[in-house]
Amino acid sequence: MTKCISDEAMAAYVDGRIDPEERRRIESHLVRCDRCIEQIAVLKRVTDSRESLAGVRIPDRVLARAEALIAERFGRRVSVLDLVVRVAEGLVSVVKTTGEVLSPDLCPVPARGRKKRGKNVFVKQRAGTADVIVEMESRGDHPTLRVFLENTETQEPLDGVRVNLKGPAGMESRFAEQGLADFGPKTAGQYRIEIEDVGEVSLEIQS
Repeated sequence: MTKCISDEAMAAYVDGRIDPEERRRIESHLVRCDRCIEQIAVLKRVTDSRESLAGVRIPDRVLARAEALIAERFGRRVSVLDLVVRVAEGLVSVVKTTGEVLSPDLCPVPARGRKKRGKNVFVKQRAGTADVIVEMESRGDHPTLRVFLENTETQEPLDGVRVNLKGPAGMESRFAEQGLADFGPKTAGQYRIEIEDVGEVSLEIQS
């Protein structure tokens, strides 16, 4: 049985700090070892973007194996944002999140000027070259869910991106228009938002 790659060697490989002979040895091992290729895949989030592997040119065969393994074990996309909100007395509040809670003045352009925006919740997370912003608008017991997509550098809206929402009522799909995918009012429950070529958002609405 071939000995697995040490943590030090794996870090050096990812950072590009190894000689050609050692690189060939590691890559030969990676195509045969699920454990090591999984560690590299998770470390560099290859299911988010191959561009994140900027430190070293990893061969396509290694990337393909890593992506297939992570897809099989963890689902098609890596979560880029986790969000839990609570609805009480018609208002939405953030219980916990891995993203940044924005003030209404920093909300994306399509939402600016909307009445009573101060009662809305905006949570932002960067995922590669895209900014993902989830809005929960306070509307009684069923808050309205919107997803905004922007280019991280230009802050221009990303159009034509497919966004799938999976929840208690099944699956819905939208194509972002001016960066916006509007899913309307939602009941309490667990949701998964899948954003094409970007990643996945885990959302829980509590009442």
